[in-house]
Amino acid sequence: MGHKKDTILIVEDTEINIILLEKVLSQEYDIEIAGNGEEALEKLSDPANKISAVLLDLMMPVMDGFQVMANMQQRGLMHIPVIVMTGETDPVVEEKALVMGAVDFVPKPYKPRILKTRIANAIARSEMTHMEQLRHTAEHDSLTDLYNRTTFFRQIMGYATLHENEPLVFVRIDIRRFHLVNSLFGESTGDALLIFVAQKIRAYVDRLDWGVYGRIESDIFGMFIPYDEEELIPSLEELGREIGEYRKDYTVSCAFGVYKVRPTDYSAENMFMCASQASKSIKHHYTHMVGFYDVEMGEQMIREQEIVQDMKRALDEQEFIVYYQPKYDVDKRLPFGAEALVRWKHKDVGMISPGVFVPIFERNGFIGELDYYIWDHVCAAIRRWLDAGLDPAPISVNMSRADLYDPNLTANLTGLIKKYDLPPTMLY
Repeated sequence: MGHKKDTILIVEDTEINIILLEKVLSQEYDIEIAGNGEEALEKLSDPANKISAVLLDLMMPVMDGFQVMANMQQRGLMHIPVIVMTGETDPVVEEKALVMGAVDFVPKPYKPRILKTRIANAIARSEMTHMEQLRHTAEHDSLTDLYNRTTFFRQIMGYATLHENEPLVFVRIDIRRFHLVNSLFGESTGDALLIFVAQKIRAYVDRLDWGVYGRIESDIFGMFIPYDEEELIPSLEELGREIGEYRKDYTVSCAFGVYKVRPTDYSAENMFMCASQASKSIKHHYTHMVGFYDVEMGEQMIREQEIVQDMKRALDEQEFIVYYQPKYDVDKRLPFGAEALVRWKHKDVGMISPGVFVPIFERNGFIGELDYYIWDHVCAAIRRWLDAGLDPAPISVNMSRADLYDPNLTANLTGLIKKYDLPPTMLY
């Protein structure tokens, strides 16, 4: 199978010129002909036509060459290189054609070797530009034009190797209560704020000797920069004040989580996780703008990760145990039902307090599965007591506030009541 030829669109209304151009170019290229500007735009707009370059005569009836280029701009077709064919030598005409988007000129009468060379060069430049555009799109965030997460993290490792003997920091930047900006002012205002923050970050790093930055996700940005112990905190606080000036009718504040890079660091992802821990340490301290990672945070992060890794297995193997704390009727001074409490009896480390695992499950969303597990076990226990002829009082079960946002909450609870054939008053 031979190499597929590029297609050239010749836009020319003089028949003899068309014949000459076809004779010169048909061996190297597939040829499409348009006798006027309107016909040319039809062919260019047809996705079935893969046009690699346009040879465009400026002087034509119906629609001249300048109008063709103007319409190509409006239709987003100027990625196709346009080579103007003209007998004019007026520099004003040439300048106007360049302004309109032409990439080159071919004088009449045509010289075959020059014509072929200019067409080949125009196509090559266009393909190169297209590849660069594709690469830029793949590497950059579409909204802010900063590096995206993947490219930013890859760049970090390159810079870390290049500056391995220097003190370095990873800085995580996130906008506090960003979701409220979208809720109060709309997504377009939220997007404008993200673009504004990106501009301020770019300006901040550009003042340094070197640095790399990117948008990691949503309202979270990052910088990988040299560490100056005396300058870092004041400069970050100044950056925060600049970002805070975005709107006069709404206070915008940032949290900076700082991680001092160690020689043993092996991944940008780990640096980001550590900086995120530092950011969490000041989450509810709105007078504090900068938080630093320390070793204790790292140990806490490891403990949390171990819990997350084990949670599904523990649920499947029923390591979560329901205990019943008696409740009393104060008036009658008699026991009256109980409150269901959960404990995790881990197969390796023993009993784990809910004060340790519940906050983690609330953050990662697993709390919903655990709560359903507890409700199911409580309902099963009540059913056993009823079948044994006992007269149990109602059992109360704690509910996470995250459950209130579950659209299936009512269906889940009524489903359990029906499953175990219980009076609804037995569970509250």
